[in-house]
Amino acid sequence: MDGNADGKRCGAKDKMVKCFNVRRGELQKTIDGVLKDAKEPLYRCLGKQAKEDYEQKGALQPYDGSMSVGCGVFFTNNLDYALGFLDEMLVVTDRKMIDPDECAIDTRMKGYYEPIEDRLRQTLGEGNYNGWTIEEEVQKNDTIRYEGGSRDAYVFSKREPVPKDKLLAEIRIIH
Repeated sequence: MDGNADGKRCGAKDKMVKCFNVRRGELQKTIDGVLKDAKEPLYRCLGKQAKEDYEQKGALQPYDGSMSVGCGVFFTNNLDYALGFLDEMLVVTDRKMIDPDECAIDTRMKGYYEPIEDRLRQTLGEGNYNGWTIEEEVQKNDTIRYEGGSRDAYVFSKREPVPKDKLLAEIRIIH
């Protein structure tokens, strides 16, 4: 392994994260080591622009996604899916680190939108909102959504920047 492949802490004192520099062939071994600290691991691959923004700002920044996920920092619990986007860097976190109170709206659950619809009914009045209005309100919150038809894989959308201290590891790929 090259560089700081042993998982040395890096970053500002208050925003420490385990950092690894690995070749693709060493990636799985590194991930397995990181996962020892995770109960519900989540993954995000960073391309060139996302990596630059992360390095400059010290936090993962929200980006616009599809209409179904809105704007956010998107993680997946499906490592194989995440690795399909791997170019520059993979970051790993645990859901408890970015959603400690488990407040994310889980859109996989029947009736997830009902509290929001009730609030809209009270504030806007019956008939003065529609499905898009409800979805816009849902997307103001952190959310969990099915990923591409799989019942087990999901996308976790965090609506605000995710600082380094909310990550288990950053794994940089040596080309």
